[in-house]
Amino acid sequence: MLIFELPVLLLVLRWDWRRSPVAPAVLAGVLGFFTYYYLSQVFATAQNRSFPLYMAAASLAGFALVLVLVASRLNADEVAEALPAHPGHRVLAAYLIAVAAALILAWLP
Repeated sequence: MLIFELPVLLLVLRWDWRRSPVAPAVLAGVLGFFTYYYLSQVFATAQNRSFPLYMAAASLAGFALVLVLVASRLNADEVAEALPAHPGHRVLAAYLIAVAAALILAWLP
C-alpha cells in the first residue's frame, strides 16, 4: 500500500503546490482513498501490533481530507474548464486496460 500510494500522494501534493485547479479534487480523492483504506483496516481486521498505526493513519487521512474539502480553493467551474470536454479514445482505453489488469492481478491469487 505505502509503496504505491505514498508516492502518488507526494506527486499530488507537489501538483497542488503549483496551484493547478484540478489538483484539490485529485488530492481529495487520494485522501479519501487513504481514509477509506485505513478505516477498513481499523474496523475489519483483528487488532494486532499495527492497530495504533492504523488508527493514526486513519485519523490523519480523515482530518487532512476535511481540511482539503473545507479550506481548498476547489471550484467546479475551474475544474471543468481545465479538463477536456471529450477525452480521447486512447486515453479511455488505456485507463480501462490498466484497471482490468490491476483487478486481474489483485484477484488472480
